[in-house]
Amino acid sequence: YIAVAVDLFSFGMGAALLYGLLTEEYGFSPLQLGVMSSVHSLLWALLQWYFGRQVDSRGCVPFLILSEGIAVVVIVGWLLAKSYPAFLVLHALLGVSVATWVPAYMTWIANSTPEKQRAEEMGRLGAFRGLLSFPASYIGGLLYSVAGFRAPLLANLVGALVVIVLLWRFVPEPPQHIGQ
Repeated sequence: YIAVAVDLFSFGMGAALLYGLLTEEYGFSPLQLGVMSSVHSLLWALLQWYFGRQVDSRGCVPFLILSEGIAVVVIVGWLLAKSYPAFLVLHALLGVSVATWVPAYMTWIANSTPEKQRAEEMGRLGAFRGLLSFPASYIGGLLYSVAGFRAPLLANLVGALVVIVLLWRFVPEPPQHIGQ
């Protein structure tokens, strides 16, 4: 619960504000942002099946960590990038990160929860994440107002690194097919 909440909170402070930050800082157009979003979605969709198969054969936790590691690379890239092509490539890489996270996360929940309690557990986890992360975008906006473009992204980076440690040290691989 904590790793997922920290993930959502940190991305709420940084990545959730990215389009606004890019518009404000670099003057990106709605068309440019739409292309970035489309490339992100396309890679996510195309690769999710592949990573889902990999999660089935190799386990959830390694792919959660891989996803967060890719996200760290993306955030560092956002901190260093200055051009639209760089941000476009980084957004494509973010699609790869999400494609690794979603099947691993969903499988982890499914394999960690008895079948008859699965929907309740997903609802409980969703509520927990939402309640803990709802002020994140506001805090990210404050960081931007006080310290500029890089501040919310740095906060996002720190959170992502914390999530990697939490996943690596405290999240066990669940047993296969619990309750079936």
